[in-house]
Amino acid sequence: ILKALSDYGRTSSKLFEPIQKSLIPFFFIYLPPSSKYPLGMKVYGPWKDLPKNMMHLSIDILFYFNRLDQDMERAILACALQYDVVSDCSVLGKILDMIRFQLSKQSPPSSSSSSSSSLSLSTVSSTTTTDQQEVLPSEKNMMDDMAL
Repeated sequence: ILKALSDYGRTSSKLFEPIQKSLIPFFFIYLPPSSKYPLGMKVYGPWKDLPKNMMHLSIDILFYFNRLDQDMERAILACALQYDVVSDCSVLGKILDMIRFQLSKQSPPSSSSSSSSSLSLSTVSSTTTTDQQEVLPSEKNMMDDMAL
């Protein structure tokens, strides 16, 4: 499926854009507070359990989007901060390459450091390798900031 998505993104970029939203849960989503999880919950998608070569391919797919949606940016950054990814330089390097590529498309080099880009490592809290976990109070503030 990832190979087919990669081929499709390479050949049909305008038709490829609408699927971005549906790919977000593949990486990570944050569920807002509810009665069951008053502080919200982080849920990692199947991406974190993929073999390294499939992680690379799925990040390659993100290069084909004209611009990453803010929720996709957050999902990718949450994955980048996950322990298993941080300990694997090749996957983390691929994520950073993709972020740099997306940033280069969003703002001209002459813009100030307060660019309008929403990609920022400070907007995503540190994460663990568990599939689901309740958000800690200190993380709640960061998640609230992400919603702004």
